[in-house]
Amino acid sequence: MKILKLLLPLLLIAPGAWSAVVREKPHVQKFNNANCAQTSTCALVEFKLETNEYKVIFSGSAPSFGTDIKMSYRTRNVSQLEEFGIVQFIKGCKFNSYKKPNGKIERYFGITRDFFGKRERFQHREWVIDSIEQDPMYNSFEGLGRHGAYRSMIQGKVVYYFQKKPVEPELFVTDLPGTASMEGPNDIATNTSLVFRSCLYKTKDIPLQTTPDDLSFAEPIKCFEWSSSYIYNHESNKFESKKELDPFCDS
Repeated sequence: MKILKLLLPLLLIAPGAWSAVVREKPHVQKFNNANCAQTSTCALVEFKLETNEYKVIFSGSAPSFGTDIKMSYRTRNVSQLEEFGIVQFIKGCKFNSYKKPNGKIERYFGITRDFFGKRERFQHREWVIDSIEQDPMYNSFEGLGRHGAYRSMIQGKVVYYFQKKPVEPELFVTDLPGTASMEGPNDIATNTSLVFRSCLYKTKDIPLQTTPDDLSFAEPIKCFEWSSSYIYNHESNKFESKKELDPFCDS
């Protein structure tokens, strides 16, 4: 696993108890739209993805691990922001595991998620669109407009697009696929084994409704790939990160 470097201030969570978040240096992927004429996207300046891996340390209990990201794009002026939108794709799973008294490791799917209007097991054997609603555009919510839950920074504060238009021509969204942890008296691990593809499209090319397996609805302007992998090793008693998806995700 990577070494986590930056210790954030301690947060008081209860009398005599504390937690701290330790983050490693962010990994930044950036696309500068230099050849915009070829794709008729000259309103777009850049698309960026920032990935952070972190560890949450709790007093008196085992730490948990996670990955969070920030996806942002910048246009030439504010009026062009709605011309673009993000769609994210996902593959992999989250699952539980524990060690039986006889030493055998048991794994099971005990984690669910909101997915295309339903509550389903957090398991995706193949690539699918990562959306909680039938609108595939990331962070789109009915009643807020497709960009309503996108955010910007105004005078040092995070402001939602539906609340106020940004001053600078830049919007961002975030993702936090949940943490991996070891909890409870039975030492049950919550494991994360996920890969993602975050893509920027012209908004007009993103359908208002579709199905999870509609992977080729349009040609993306740019995609970035990232992952979140924290699998508990019950023999060494620690979480490990793997480049490949855990085989249990295909079961």
